[in-house]
Amino acid sequence: AAFTFLNLWGLVALLFFMGAQSAFFGPLKFSILPQHLNEDELVAGNGLVSAGTYIAILTGTLCGGLLILRPEGRALISAGVVCVAVAGFISSLFIPKAGPSVACMKIDWNPLRSTMGIISYVRPNVTVFRSILGISWFWFL
Repeated sequence: AAFTFLNLWGLVALLFFMGAQSAFFGPLKFSILPQHLNEDELVAGNGLVSAGTYIAILTGTLCGGLLILRPEGRALISAGVVCVAVAGFISSLFIPKAGPSVACMKIDWNPLRSTMGIISYVRPNVTVFRSILGISWFWFL
């Protein structure tokens, strides 16, 4: 609706919610890897997941930009979104089941406290800490 009516605040809200969705669901795609890959396969698995993410973003941006220029662009994009969503749902049915890796883990629902806890945990490992800072700045920009 925000695209159809060219509603600026609707588009800003949409951008915010898409960013929030990525922030919540982005880590999930990496968290299942240790349950299905050997330790020596994790780096390659993380690389493939990251590459797939970038390729999907770039492909969607390119296709959306090209399709919107056509007279029937909105209809094509709408159909494309539905097709990708259906393909994603069907693909998700083939993901192997995975139970919790730590059954007794307690989740801290305070995002500030849990973030500070993670930072305190990784800070002594300079390589990991700098990697986290680098990827965080990359996605921030």
